[in-house]
Amino acid sequence: MQAPIPIQSAEDMALRNDDKDWVRDEIKASLSSLKPHGWKRAIFLLRELGPIATVITAFIALLAVMLGALYQSFGHVKEETEFRDNTKHAFEKIDDRLKNIESGLLAFRTTQAARNPRDRKSQDEAAQILAAARKESVQISATVVEEAGKSFINAAKNEPSAWNVALQFVNYRSFLNISSRPPGTAMDFPSGSFATRYEEPPENIIHHGSMRWIGFSRPPDVPQYRRISSPDLNTAQVLGPQFLVVDKYTVVLDQMFFKRVIFQNSHIIYKGGPVVLDNVYFINCTFEIVREPKGQLFASTLLSDPATKFTAT
Repeated sequence: MQAPIPIQSAEDMALRNDDKDWVRDEIKASLSSLKPHGWKRAIFLLRELGPIATVITAFIALLAVMLGALYQSFGHVKEETEFRDNTKHAFEKIDDRLKNIESGLLAFRTTQAARNPRDRKSQDEAAQILAAARKESVQISATVVEEAGKSFINAAKNEPSAWNVALQFVNYRSFLNISSRPPGTAMDFPSGSFATRYEEPPENIIHHGSMRWIGFSRPPDVPQYRRISSPDLNTAQVLGPQFLVVDKYTVVLDQMFFKRVIFQNSHIIYKGGPVVLDNVYFINCTFEIVREPKGQLFASTLLSDPATKFTAT
């Protein structure tokens, strides 16, 4: 039979003060051993904060990469823009030089062809040169065009085949006149005292386009657009245009009086009759002119000056 276990009283189970102090010291020592100090503490904190620091470091690194990429991108955009601008400018200069070279070569060929204006081969050569120059918008010297054109006009007195070539020179000179057009923006006519009067006989105005005006002037310097036999229709006007701009017309000049008129993109017909042209511009027009002395003189005048002054009675 097992002996009974003695039961201790509460007083026997209570710790003495010495025991309590010992237990407390032991607990503190144990806990203190778990807390790192100095470098150990720093390493401990880095280990504990490692995941957060890694995230922050990665974010900063990513941000730096993005900023670097953006900087390089903007830098490339600037460099590419400058490169495009410089390249465009360089190509424009090259294009201008090539056009100047081409213009010089065509001028030389034109002069060569004009040396034998009665020769069919020279006539064909001149016609091809002018057609190519107009198609490619190449400007041959106006002086070369005038001299060569007059050479074919003179040849046409005895050689009819040279006349068509002479008219092509006149057409081309009208193309060159684009740069000589009087300045100003063409506008529609207003009503009132500015509405100057003009006469358009049906036998002379074969096809109507548009008529507008440029600038301001006072009589007697306002434009005239009438029959030679009609009186000045605008002597009583207080104010009028500086120029009329007649666009896309087909006009017969015979028996007409034109002053301060700009014909552009139009077909001009002259049959050798009476006509008065005073400061008249023909811009990018084509011509149908009779091969007679008056027609030949008119063609020569067109080659000489973009502001045409011509009178035939």
